[in-house]
Amino acid sequence: MSGPFTQIAALSKSSKVDAKALEAALRLRIAGEVRFDAGYRALYATDGSSYRQVPIGVVCPRDVDDVIAAHATAREFGAPILPRGAGTSLAGQCC
Repeated sequence: MSGPFTQIAALSKSSKVDAKALEAALRLRIAGEVRFDAGYRALYATDGSSYRQVPIGVVCPRDVDDVIAAHATAREFGAPILPRGAGTSLAGQCC
């Protein structure tokens, strides 16, 4: 699927989500890109506004099956999802 990215949203420090396990599960289930490195997370931490929220990870789905798998995996781990388009929002992403 070209276009939208699925950003696994930022979590508070008190969150119970295991980011390493989430990343590993996504890598097994997603054909597209799964990025949890600091540089990639920083790249997707902001849009056209001054609002900044660093995600715990970013998924770039290849197709509809990837979108479904990403959502199911995030739900399994209790991780919120923030859909992202072109990153040009002036209202602070879509939170």
